[in-house]
Amino acid sequence: MALSKAKTASNGASGSYWKVTSIKVDKQAMTLSCSLSLFLSQAVADTSAGANLGVVKYYTFPITKANLVGDLTALAYLQIKTKISADPDLSGATDC
Repeated sequence: MALSKAKTASNGASGSYWKVTSIKVDKQAMTLSCSLSLFLSQAVADTSAGANLGVVKYYTFPITKANLVGDLTALAYLQIKTKISADPDLSGATDC
């Protein structure tokens, strides 16, 4: 599960594979926070040593108790996709 959209980082590196790299649930505030990182490719992102390209987006979304029993990564992608149209780095991104 990831998003595809080409981006050149400020350091000149280019990639097109955006992957959720962290998820944190705050049960008291009932929020899900996550980071979406840019990688050169899926092959790089899937290696244990795969370093992102230094481009990371951070999101926080409200959740319900019902969300806590589901797939939090899938929930993060669903929520991120509701926000990407306003982000020039991700507008037009597709599932991959």
